[in-house]
Amino acid sequence: MASGFDHRLPEPLDCSNLAKQWPRWKQLFSIYLRANNKMKEPEASKVATFLWLIGPRGVEIFNSLFPNDGSMEGMFGQDENAAAGDDGEERFEDATDGDATHTLADVIAAFDDYCLPRKNVAMEAFKFNSIAQKEKQTFGEFETELRTQIQYCEFSCAKCQAPYSDRMLRDRIIIGIQDKKLQLKLLDGRDDPLAKIIETCKIFEAASENKQLLDRKDNLLDVKLVSKKVEADSEVKTVDAVTRNRCYSCGRQFNLNHRRMCPAVNAECYACGETGHYSKCCRKKSTKPQKDNLRSSKPGGKNDKAIHSVKWSDAE
Repeated sequence: MASGFDHRLPEPLDCSNLAKQWPRWKQLFSIYLRANNKMKEPEASKVATFLWLIGPRGVEIFNSLFPNDGSMEGMFGQDENAAAGDDGEERFEDATDGDATHTLADVIAAFDDYCLPRKNVAMEAFKFNSIAQKEKQTFGEFETELRTQIQYCEFSCAKCQAPYSDRMLRDRIIIGIQDKKLQLKLLDGRDDPLAKIIETCKIFEAASENKQLLDRKDNLLDVKLVSKKVEADSEVKTVDAVTRNRCYSCGRQFNLNHRRMCPAVNAECYACGETGHYSKCCRKKSTKPQKDNLRSSKPGGKNDKAIHSVKWSDAE
């Protein structure tokens, strides 16, 4: 009976970059065999499953590594009818894994030699030490990139074979981190282990994101307050203009479009000398002191007599 995992088949091998794609495909294929309980099947069946899933280009590589005539016996070593006798009964004792020409382990080892080039450890270490956190790259992505590359570097002692990958990974995180404040915090002299360094970076990143969120909310609040104030001012001006019956500049009937069509926009006021309203609508002339229109006295008039005529009897 087919397993529930059968519909999740590995994609055919992408041969554009075998050094990168083959290890990934091999891992998916191993997971598929284990999840579908195919590890205990005969070697010929596992090799056939391998060839079926790897795709046409992978079959071509297999044919170049294991030349054959395309027959079942040529590819798998045991003819499909070889396990049956003349009477049609199956002979399980003859159909053993030893009859297979190539085991699955042999096929995978041959593909490893074909797809994986000779490793240049110095170049892989150079690539690792050149990795730095990019702009807008999360710390999780930065850490994953470092851990992926460090697998090819073989950071281990030549004498005792003790690995020191954690030390190299810790140093590379401190050197390649983008935030300089965080970098100074990591270089405070406490010499924390890798786990503590990673925890500190994640906490700092989460705190920075929360701070940016709070700052963004404050900016939005300020913008809303300013916009509400502008709207309130415009509403007051509109209400003031609508409630009055006549224009304060020209004295004509006021409407919403009158501000653009007011004839007193460029008019000069005779009362105050300013531009923008008629003198009849001037508000400043009411506050200016009234000038007394004094008439000059005419010679021989009543005023002249009142000023210069003196009765001596009144003076005694």
